[in-house]
Amino acid sequence: MVKNWPRTVEVQINSLMDYISSFTEKNEESFDQNTFQKTIDAELSIIRKGIDEIARSIIEGLEKALLLKSPYPVELQEIIYQALRHSPAGGFDKMLSESELDEIIHRLRENGTL
Repeated sequence: MVKNWPRTVEVQINSLMDYISSFTEKNEESFDQNTFQKTIDAELSIIRKGIDEIARSIIEGLEKALLLKSPYPVELQEIIYQALRHSPAGGFDKMLSESELDEIIHRLRENGTL
């Protein structure tokens, strides 16, 4: 979860309201057959639908973010990625070697997403 960073897209999901709406709708459909098993089945169906909706929203946000252009001048783009590897309290320098970062930068440049 990153907000206000370059090339980010905000995805808002009102999961509680979506759950209540879906649960009410499902409960009304099976009101006359409301057994314990039907209730469990309805809840599992709602959970699956909710997960699918959240995934769809996130994927749409990622696809939009991929289309955004870098806010940095071309000559600074690589330097910014290298600097982020050493950002305070990030620990990226321990998780990501310099050669791994170079490989990522190369792929991003090839894809036009640096």
